[in-house]
Parts: sequence; structure tokens; C-alpha cells
Amino acid sequence: MSGGHAVVLSPGSLCVGLAEPASSFGGIYERYERFGGGLAAALADVGLIVEHGALAGEWCPGAWSLRAGKVKLAGLAQRAIKGAAWLEAVIELAPHLAARQLLTEVYAALVLPLEVGTLGSMAEVAGVEVTFDAIAARLVERLTG
Repeated sequence: MSGGHAVVLSPGSLCVGLAEPASSFGGIYERYERFGGGLAAALADVGLIVEHGALAGEWCPGAWSLRAGKVKLAGLAQRAIKGAAWLEAVIELAPHLAARQLLTEVYAALVLPLEVGTLGSMAEVAGVEVTFDAIAARLVERLTG
């Protein structure tokens, strides 16, 4: 359940989901702040400093995207129903060239803007591989602590 535009998942993608009680539809921004802050802290734990904010031409654009400079590393989405909320993030751990090509083709077919320079992964930004186990442990700690 991604955000508002097309998202292509690949073997280099990590999907993180969190369900929590919500007494009303309110609290959207507070949930984004808490969830996004936990994700940003987990990324910092493995050496990546990120900030929230959309990039011109990014995939699935959103104010709560996590970016390192001009590269989008994660997209955040949220859904709420009476009694519960679901938060989700897609984090790019490693590049996957076929997925990037497909994403480019899908955005072109849908006539959506996509700036290829915003595509990137944790491994590319960090300059080293960030394993699933390394980031998963940090995510669990930061999102449940």
C-alpha cells in the first residue's frame, strides 16, 4: 500500500509497515513525525543523515520523503480508518537497474515527472552495502522504543 504515485519494488527495496491504534482520523502529522523520525534515526544509526522533504521529480512525491541531498532514499505513506492507522515506508537499500528502468517507463507512460537523478539507494549514498539485518535491527529498535 504505497502513496499516491507508482512505486516499483525490487530485491533492493525494504518495505516497513507499522500499525497502531487511532481513535480518529486526526493525528496524521504527528504519526508522520513519529514514524519518519524513527526511520531517520535508524538511518543515522548506520551512517546516513537524511531530512524530510520532497524533491522535484522524485518517485511518488511527498513532503515526508526521506532524502540525502538530492537523492530520495525512502517514501512514506499512511492510511487511517476509524480505530487504526497504518504507516508504511519503502526504503531503497541497494540499486536495482531493471527496477529503475521500469519506473522510468511507467512514469513516462503515465506522463508523470521523474528526475532520474533523484533515484538512489542507501548503498550508493553511504558508499558501502547496508544489509537488511543491519537496518532491520535499527528500525525495530527506533520504531518500538
